[in-house]
Amino acid sequence: MYIIAGMLRGREAARWLVRVLVSAGIIGYVLADVDLGDLARAMAHVRLAPVLVGLGLFLFSQALSAYKWSRIGRALGFEHSL
Repeated sequence: MYIIAGMLRGREAARWLVRVLVSAGIIGYVLADVDLGDLARAMAHVRLAPVLVGLGLFLFSQALSAYKWSRIGRALGFEHSL
């Protein structure tokens, strides 16, 4: 994505807007079909430690993947970050 003075350009802005609207539509559709009281009760019983461990592992794997691709990019001659 190209950002000029903090604004997305034409086609990139349209794609971003479509992605946001589709995501909001999916979330709205799911939430309209879910009893929010049941969801709140279920979330109240979620153990926080396993969720945080999973989130930490996910973030670590993303950082490792970014490092790997930066090394591959440099080996192929890509010197500037996007």
